[in-house]
Amino acid sequence: MAANDVFIGIGFGTLNSTIAIVGKDQGGETIANEDGDRIIPSYVAYTGYETIVGSQAKIQAMSNAKGTIVQFKSLLGLKLEDEEVQHHIEKLSTTIVAHPSDAHQPAYEVEEYESEEAEESVTKHISVNAVTATYLAKLKETAEGYLGKSVNGAVISVPAHFAEKSKAALIQSAKEAGFNKVHTVVEPVAAALCFDHASTVKASTTASKQDRLILVVDLGGHQFNVTLLSANNGLYSVISSLDDYKLGGVHFDEVLVNYIKDEFKRKTKQDISGNRRALAKLRSACEQTKRMLSQKDTAPCSVDSLYDGIDFHGPVVRGRFENLAEPLFQRCAELIKQALKEGGASAESIDEVLFVGGSTRIPRFQQVIRNLFPESTEVRTDVEPDEAIGNGAAIQAGIIVAAEAEGVDYAAAAVNKEVVELPHLNHSVGLEVANGAFVKIIPRLTPIPARRAFEFSNSTKGQTEVYLAVYEGEDAVAKKNSLLAEIVLTDLPEGLAAGAAKIDVTFVIEKDEVLQVIAKERTEGKQLKVKVTPAKQA
Repeated sequence: MAANDVFIGIGFGTLNSTIAIVGKDQGGETIANEDGDRIIPSYVAYTGYETIVGSQAKIQAMSNAKGTIVQFKSLLGLKLEDEEVQHHIEKLSTTIVAHPSDAHQPAYEVEEYESEEAEESVTKHISVNAVTATYLAKLKETAEGYLGKSVNGAVISVPAHFAEKSKAALIQSAKEAGFNKVHTVVEPVAAALCFDHASTVKASTTASKQDRLILVVDLGGHQFNVTLLSANNGLYSVISSLDDYKLGGVHFDEVLVNYIKDEFKRKTKQDISGNRRALAKLRSACEQTKRMLSQKDTAPCSVDSLYDGIDFHGPVVRGRFENLAEPLFQRCAELIKQALKEGGASAESIDEVLFVGGSTRIPRFQQVIRNLFPESTEVRTDVEPDEAIGNGAAIQAGIIVAAEAEGVDYAAAAVNKEVVELPHLNHSVGLEVANGAFVKIIPRLTPIPARRAFEFSNSTKGQTEVYLAVYEGEDAVAKKNSLLAEIVLTDLPEGLAAGAAKIDVTFVIEKDEVLQVIAKERTEGKQLKVKVTPAKQA
């Protein structure tokens, strides 16, 4: 790595993102965009004449709903027929269709004018990767404007359960955005790194322990993630990680939306349930009200011309909001209990609980989670929850630059505390067997590089080729997981009876996370030819 490499950290969120640079004390420092926002909406808008990114894109979202793209991160690496893509097609205002060049690839359909004088627009199809690249290029431009020099590298956060295909699509998009060097870091590990740096600065007793159990509680915009980490002398390993994809900040907003919607109907006899524009205006107001209720006992909710020229102005009491949202708080508590059980840990064994994500500021949320743990567990709120992941990514970037500038191999540097995360598989890798079942070969959370060997035989007499379908995922039915690669083994000895061939196959996943396959027929000691065809990425 060149001595003049400039890296930034990006906390890449579904609804909002952050940009962080490496500060003077090697900690992360979040920077603002040109609008003065440190929390940058993950929005890209195509107006017909120009492309707008971030804060300004969100501002005009209601007036340009079809041209404003949000939640594109969730579709990285997916195919048009995948459930998540179909959910977006059903729920969001943007139009998603098959890309003209690939029927399996989702594309956003937008209208553009060839020139300011043009009277008719032209339909364009923008891939998910292209939208992501546009967004990341804007973050890069923002960082360069702040630093006054070119940025050529980034460490970008990814969810704990981000599929390998999605990660590959993100890295490809980042390179298209102009980042020559791209690394990823798992979000809970980035958060832990940020909190640990804060502990170092304040000389925390807990953080000085060599072996710790850390629970990262991340209440993001669209989902709730709970990850149990083992921290050992600077090395982090994921023990267990669970998500609730229907439990995030927007779901707490929706509690207020339903309450205000009912209040508006009671006062005016007008039902706005079917009016998308009115609901969008109300959701924006309720998001602000929710934030204010984290600081005050009562907060206003005001929407001018909510429906048919009628305004809504009214107070919301924190206690009322907490009562309405209590089922969501309890779901958060249950997921934490599940994550502890899956990781084989008790509440008493947890050294630290880290709050990440803006909605963790809600006082009732903090109270419910605090009550799950003994007083000996340190529940930490001393880091800005919206900025923890981005700052952790920047710290990781600083570690990478410093280590590689000294010629230190990134993966090998873990023993010297120069690497903060032990790379691991986010999903199990396995095979489809005769009955369509999924047999795991390399389980989820296995550290990489990883190597697993297994044996199988020929199913028919005289068989000279063997086909294997490799999937990644956790479902017991192979085809419900994601196809990773198709493998053909050739040159089996001729004339063997069914079951006579003894084939040793080894799966190897190196640091670059590329699957390699080695196969050998044992009866004749013959190395077999292996053809690995990666599944076509969306």
